[in-house]
Amino acid sequence: MYSYYKSATTKMMLCILVSCFFIPLSTYAANVSITVGPGLSFSPQNATANQGDTIVWTWAGGNHDVTQTDGPAGICTKSANASAFQSLVSPTTYSVTVNQTSGSIYYMCTVDSHCQSGMWGVILIGGSTASGSAAAASPTSTPSGGNSPSPSSGPKSSGTKNVNSNFMMIFGTVLIYILAFSSGML
Repeated sequence: MYSYYKSATTKMMLCILVSCFFIPLSTYAANVSITVGPGLSFSPQNATANQGDTIVWTWAGGNHDVTQTDGPAGICTKSANASAFQSLVSPTTYSVTVNQTSGSIYYMCTVDSHCQSGMWGVILIGGSTASGSAAAASPTSTPSGGNSPSPSSGPKSSGTKNVNSNFMMIFGTVLIYILAFSSGML
């Protein structure tokens, strides 16, 4: 009888060990919130994000837009990149999903001389530090509140799991039950 319990315990331990290889740590995308206005400011002016995060600008007052620049910070010239993002003036919100893994995303308000008055910002991606030039990859904009059209892969909101992680967690759980059932533990 002792050998049966020892064998069952060993099989259970093996099932748990094997399942650990199939249940990766889930990665979550986050929403990074930036307030536009009131006055001539983005708050915070400098933010950090990671690939897959969604930057959400929310208007608090005033006529403003959000337009990507090529940097460095404080340069008040629209990006030369054809896929650069630009909102319309004063939508309720505007969001951009970060596709790059490192670098910086520079942006400004193009209304009147708002940028020249200090209305610009920087998003540091993946722990990067601000540099003199923009990163090669640019984010994908997601229409929300009347934005300019551009390609969209859909935003990831805070708490949305990576699809691969969900699949692996389900696969690992099913594998545990199969191993436990076949070993006579269930």
